[in-house]
Amino acid sequence: MTTATRNISDGTGANFKPNSQELLEGKAPTQEYFLNEYAREDWIAPWDIGKAQPNLVKAEEEGLLKGEILDVGCGPGDNAIYLASKGYQVTALDLSQHALDRAAKRSKEAGTPPDNPHFQQADLLKPVTKFGERQWDTALDSALLHCFPPAQQHQYLKNLHPLVKSGGHVVLFSTSDANPDPWVGPQRQSKADLENLFSEKAGWKLEEVKPDTYSTPAMGSGVMHIWHAIILKL
Repeated sequence: MTTATRNISDGTGANFKPNSQELLEGKAPTQEYFLNEYAREDWIAPWDIGKAQPNLVKAEEEGLLKGEILDVGCGPGDNAIYLASKGYQVTALDLSQHALDRAAKRSKEAGTPPDNPHFQQADLLKPVTKFGERQWDTALDSALLHCFPPAQQHQYLKNLHPLVKSGGHVVLFSTSDANPDPWVGPQRQSKADLENLFSEKAGWKLEEVKPDTYSTPAMGSGVMHIWHAIILKL
């Protein structure tokens, strides 16, 4: 089984066409931004490299993803497709049905098993009730948290919390404050920000945080500095 890859940019950022300033100056984009952009057939997100992010591949090889996996903010689905190709049962959520349609198409092209990944529309700023009491062993947040402004990040994590089994984990890739000025990506976060968000009072334990990079060929240097964090659900 193979995962399809494709050319997305000539490296100049030609495919990065924000229709507002929301992705500039370190601000969090709105939900409407993603809904509008994914509705454009010609839009390719700056982080869309047509395959799983290298740091996810490394995390899987290191055994950091376990059991049944919930991919939150899956976008066009490449991370979820990669994990399904490795034998994981994957449920992948996104706000945009257009993004999910792209993901389903890529999944079919990659030859993954029917309904794995299982793509579902969900707004993670609201309680996710469609799955009843089902929970997952691992939640993958690959560049979703930093898409919410600070006031909404706590709400997002409050809604994510009941979806993860006690003793399960969140594997997080989120923009760090190591990205230099001038910065055209989403908001940068400090290690202290993550410690505040994933507090024991909120039902989490931040087990590991380390610097990493995210492949973004349509943005400047081609990489975005991120935090790679492992969080325990208490």
